[in-house]
Amino acid sequence: MGKARGVGRNLISSSSTQQTSSSANFGDNKDSIPRFCRQEFLKQQLPVDGTVELKDLIEPSLQMNLNEWLAYHAISMFENVVTFFDTLYELCSCPNLKTTTSYSLGSALDSNYNHNYESFVSNQLSFVPLVNINLNSMTAKKALDAMLNSCHEMIESHKIFPVRYNEQFPIDLQQKVSGLCHKMLLCITHLYVAHFSDVEKLELVPHLNTHAKHFFLFTRRFNLLDEKDFEPLCGFHKELIDTAPPTLPTNSSLSKNNSFASKPNSTDADIGLTMRENL
Repeated sequence: MGKARGVGRNLISSSSTQQTSSSANFGDNKDSIPRFCRQEFLKQQLPVDGTVELKDLIEPSLQMNLNEWLAYHAISMFENVVTFFDTLYELCSCPNLKTTTSYSLGSALDSNYNHNYESFVSNQLSFVPLVNINLNSMTAKKALDAMLNSCHEMIESHKIFPVRYNEQFPIDLQQKVSGLCHKMLLCITHLYVAHFSDVEKLELVPHLNTHAKHFFLFTRRFNLLDEKDFEPLCGFHKELIDTAPPTLPTNSSLSKNNSFASKPNSTDADIGLTMRENL
């Protein structure tokens, strides 16, 4: 994949780039409920089969050990985050990662999450401390680009995510996946807090909500993030988890609807009877 950014850059013309204010996603009153926390948006999720719940799909598979399960979901979630980030990249002109709350995502990541990510220099594996990256000195999209590229470097490392048979995962894989999730949360939070109106215009709310719900459920199930990490989302992660998605129609309901549609109403029946009597 090379750079994390680049997949969806052509979806949106750079001429449409505008300054996006996160206050637009919170309403005029910054103490009001954010738009993405309102029920009409929480309900917008991709429909699911009524016989299964998303929370059941994150339970470890019997065919995989725990490390394989963590790696599989981490890579899948990362690919989804990159897709959304690429789609909205040209619309982001935010000067930094500060949100409408007093909590600065960049500062929190710099000061609290001194996770190391792998960087290949001249084919030598070296570790660069994330704390040395001053995210608040960058524009939001440059900071997020740096975070997603660091995630990509980790995922491409065969020492962390082995690809050959009988290669072992590192003993601290869960901690490394936690580091990935912190960076992905940075991007997810910015999409909601600063660009939810853009997501809405592009009709991507159900897709983003479904991905975010998967992310929230998975990180909670395996204790990959702390509750304080979600502070900028104003409780949205809990509300989304508790909001049921729409369900796909069952075969029985489809059959019932089809039989309903095939039955003539009383007026049609009367007309048909009259026509037969006149023949």
